[in-house]
Amino acid sequence: MFEDKPFQWNPEKNLQLQQQRGINFEMVVQSIKEKKFLDEEEQEILDFVEKGEWESIPNLEEEMNRLQQSAQAFLAKKNGCPVLITYDELIAAQEILTAQLRDSDSLPKTTQTIKSLLDKIEVAIESY
Repeated sequence: MFEDKPFQWNPEKNLQLQQQRGINFEMVVQSIKEKKFLDEEEQEILDFVEKGEWESIPNLEEEMNRLQQSAQAFLAKKNGCPVLITYDELIAAQEILTAQLRDSDSLPKTTQTIKSLLDKIEVAIESY
């Protein structure tokens, strides 16, 4: 695929790449030619495609829309994701945040965030 294509690059950028990242364009070209730029899973997918074993689903656009809507719904949740926490961890968090609120010259938004967290912790402790 890439064997017949000539590669050209700016020598100054090649030197800069070598100095900053410890790699150069010659190394990149060699990796591309040897297909050493893929991890194991990516190589497996490429092998399937090259052998013609990869099949697209018949309703691709519909499935993409469904998955996109599902992702949007997941990200739109405002309650976050549930976290398992012990009663002792709740008490410790409450004590730390209370001390931080009392001892710091917090900005109003930080103070509001800490108070909100403390309210949520108090509700969680009461429902334990």
